Amino acid sequence: MFDPEREKMSKAARNEQRKIEAAYLNNVGAGIIAVGGFMPVFTIIVLEAPPTNDRLIACAVSLVAAWALSRILHKQALKKAGEIED
Repeated sequence: MFDPEREKMSKAARNEQRKIEAAYLNNVGAGIIAVGGFMPVFTIIVLEAPPTNDRLIACAVSLVAAWALSRILHKQALKKAGEIED
């Protein structure tokens, strides 16, 4: 995608912007896996005695969905990092 504002920046500024975008995507992905994946599992296992099957299935679905979204964001971060100029 052509961005005229990015073309006006120096190479170092473009590289720094790409690094910041990659770090942001990685951090959002880590937050999603922590909150959307592990917190429901932790809550069900620790706070509910005994956990019901439907809640365990919901937690498993939540964990898989959070992992998948986190992985997509990580792949996008790798793509951004790969755009860094030498």
